[in-house]
Amino acid sequence: MSLSADPYNIDGYLLRALIRQNKGDLNGSMTDLRSYLEVRPRDHTAKKILSAIEEVYSNDSRYNPTDYAGYKQPLKLFFELSPRTSVGTIGLSDGSSFGSKVGLADSLADQVQILEPGRMRNIAFSGPSDLLFLSYSRFVVLGKDGALVEFEDQGEEFVTIRSGDVRSGSDSVAFLSSSVLAVSSPLGRKIDFYSYPDLNSLGSWSPEEGDLFEPRGIAARGGTLAISDRRNDRVYLLSWGKEVPYISLEVSTPRSVIWGPTGDLLVLSDNGFLSVFSMDMSKEWLEVDRIAVPEALCLLKSQDRIFLISSDGRDITVLEAVPGKKEGLILATGLFGPKTDTINEDTGQVVEVSVSLSSPFTSYIHSQRGVLSSVWQDTMKGGRIFEAKGRDLTAVIVAPENRYKFNGDLWDSVSEIGELERSVRKIWEQNPGFSQIVVDSEIQANEDDFLWLFNFCKINGVSLSVWGTKTPSDFLISVLENTGGNVYYSESLSDGDLKGLKTKSFVFNIFYPETISSSGYPSKNMLSTIADFGMISYRGWLPIWPDMLR
Repeated sequence: MSLSADPYNIDGYLLRALIRQNKGDLNGSMTDLRSYLEVRPRDHTAKKILSAIEEVYSNDSRYNPTDYAGYKQPLKLFFELSPRTSVGTIGLSDGSSFGSKVGLADSLADQVQILEPGRMRNIAFSGPSDLLFLSYSRFVVLGKDGALVEFEDQGEEFVTIRSGDVRSGSDSVAFLSSSVLAVSSPLGRKIDFYSYPDLNSLGSWSPEEGDLFEPRGIAARGGTLAISDRRNDRVYLLSWGKEVPYISLEVSTPRSVIWGPTGDLLVLSDNGFLSVFSMDMSKEWLEVDRIAVPEALCLLKSQDRIFLISSDGRDITVLEAVPGKKEGLILATGLFGPKTDTINEDTGQVVEVSVSLSSPFTSYIHSQRGVLSSVWQDTMKGGRIFEAKGRDLTAVIVAPENRYKFNGDLWDSVSEIGELERSVRKIWEQNPGFSQIVVDSEIQANEDDFLWLFNFCKINGVSLSVWGTKTPSDFLISVLENTGGNVYYSESLSDGDLKGLKTKSFVFNIFYPETISSSGYPSKNMLSTIADFGMISYRGWLPIWPDMLR
């Protein structure tokens, strides 16, 4: 309204640029900043803001070079189980992980183990060969005899939701969407595809090359299925519904495969090594790392962490994704809810600001001792970073035909992509700081349509998750990986299904500069913050003035 009344209100363009940045309209923000800098070309802070936005905008779905660092620990210690709890497996075959939960299939003991902090429970199941979480509370178990059973964790008991049969002798299962799954069949020498939940056959696949096909582990990333062929020392990347059917990678005796949190492919071999494959600029897959894991038998992933379980089920190796760029990763972030508080007479006042940090390296951020600096009119002061608790609200955006499938307190329904901004804005105004937005993959949209939503998530530290009611696009998967989201394959969702995301919300306490007063221009007293977490550096700005806060 102010700019409509007075188009020459130069400070108004700067303030509107910050508002547009925080709501994900980066094109509009850059336009306002350039207009502002035409009149105030010496405003170095505004130039830095523009530069940071251009960096974020030009890398909307970039690949983050990733290394892996971790530790080995007894399974009982990792899950903080009581001394009386007996752990271990007789014939560990495979498993899955989601959030703080790990599920292990013990084929010789005829049981499935579900482990989480302070708790271990067992499910009797004849000859389980694989387990796959569809959400936090739902998972399917595949048996050697072809039985496929979906369970729901209701807290005190596991309830069977549905069951059916696939080919006998099946070894591993992966979902391409909530209605399509793939099963490896080493005895049948094929990958079988089924509709779900009715389990009608949709066809099968086997490669034209090589000796007898022996598919073992399989893992889906959107429409791309990674398949380990142990007999032929290969891993196939099969594209579901695409013109290029598959490519193959040479790996010695591959057993398990899994997609890493930033799009890497991890392959566990029988020879005791974990191979990490990454795509280079020419779209060629290269082995970028090989990690010795001599006792590992089972390979799992939970958000940005990789779990390797020993053959006896008693030890766990945890690998955390860390930035692979040694020069560091610089990201922009949104700051909101500023307020002042008096600490004591020695430290004086602070400005308290809420912030959420978007990154695929969530565990890495929490493992670092964050260092905060603030700049008021070229005067630098320190600050403190505290992790915020209890901010785990979720906004779910679903298509109308799926409305009945979700039961939760915080959600909205849209009929087209253009309404997403309205829905997100309404929920954000009511509950600023929610942890994730879950987008139904059935919503018809192109990459440009989703770009503003992606930018909103990056700036405000919100994870963009996908409800895979149909096979998610490669772009949606890239967005998910860049913001640390999840893929949910449950046919229906409730609040209990959406847990498992590690919070990325923090509170910054910025020490108050008593000697600085307002000059009347935001450019002279803009509050700039720099938060460093190891090799990740965040930049943020707030248009607040010390004397106004007083």
